[in-house]
Amino acid sequence: INDVYAGNILVNFRSLYSNSGALPKSNSNVFGFNYNFRRGLKLMFLNLSAIYTIKNANTISTTFLNDNFEQRIILPFQNRTNSFNSGLSFSKFLFGVQTTLNARIGWQFDQTNNIVNNALLGYSNYITSANLSTDSKLTDRIFFKYYAAYTYIESIQKSGQPVDGSYQHLNQLNKKWELNLGAAKNLNLKLT
Repeated sequence: INDVYAGNILVNFRSLYSNSGALPKSNSNVFGFNYNFRRGLKLMFLNLSAIYTIKNANTISTTFLNDNFEQRIILPFQNRTNSFNSGLSFSKFLFGVQTTLNARIGWQFDQTNNIVNNALLGYSNYITSANLSTDSKLTDRIFFKYYAAYTYIESIQKSGQPVDGSYQHLNQLNKKWELNLGAAKNLNLKLT
């Protein structure tokens, strides 16, 4: 009902949702490619994918904030978003060391519009990611897992009056390890 009611809706004691009355419409065109390579006897798998999406809409959302209130408004506006997402993943069981190795790299690109302080701004967003994980059986009772994920995000204003802070980037690295010990028949220890 939020998208079709022409008026204000009080969402909670601090949020107001306003709709211009225009019925939101959107259409998406998606073009994709996916390739799988498998060697079942060697337990090796490879996947390559790419997806391009074009989304057209007749509305855009903007938010006004002050000390006490948040107001989200849906405005009539011909809005287009383009995005491209690709990835390559690999998985292999290494028989000699009884370890499963998984790796993935990905890249994403988005072009979108935002309304900031009543000004229409075009943005491009770039996301690069890489993941690596291992799962090893060291002995009959000892198992070791390791996971690492790196993400780089960059957002650049491409059109409209330049806004302070419109260029943003983020580097993030997450790592996790886990050691499982089967100390006794009914006792397991897990260290992380």
